[in-house]
Amino acid sequence: MNIIQNRLTWIYYTIYAVFIVGIVIAHFCPWYFYKFYGTKAIVTGYIDLGILLVFIPTAIGLYNHQIKKKVNLDYYFKWNVIQMSIMAFTGVIAIFGYSLLRDKSSLFAYLIVFIALILTKPTKYKIQKYLGETNNEV
Repeated sequence: MNIIQNRLTWIYYTIYAVFIVGIVIAHFCPWYFYKFYGTKAIVTGYIDLGILLVFIPTAIGLYNHQIKKKVNLDYYFKWNVIQMSIMAFTGVIAIFGYSLLRDKSSLFAYLIVFIALILTKPTKYKIQKYLGETNNEV
C-alpha cells in the first residue's frame, strides 16, 4: 500500500509542479505574437471554460463510478492516475488559455482546476477506505 501511495503522491506533486511552473512561465513570458483579440479571444475563452465544465465533472464522476468496484490496489492506482491525468489536461489547457488571452476567466479556470486537484488528492485514508480497512492509524 505504501508503494502505491508514494507513486500516487509523486504523480500528484509532479502535476502541481507542472501547474506552478506553467503559470509562472505563462505570466512572465508573454507570447505577444500569439495573443488573441476580439472574436478569437471570446471563442477561445468559451472553449477554455467549456473544457473545464466538461472534463472536471467527467473526471470526478468517472472516478467515483469506477472506484465503487473494490478490485485491488492496481485498479485503484489506475483510476487515480486517469483522474489526475484528465485534470492535468484541463489545467494545461487553462494555462495555455491564460497565456493566449491574459484574462481573468482563464486564470479562474486554472484556479478551479488547481482546487479540484487539491480536493481529489490521494491519501492514506482514502486508500484504506477503498480497501475496506478500519485501521485508524493515519
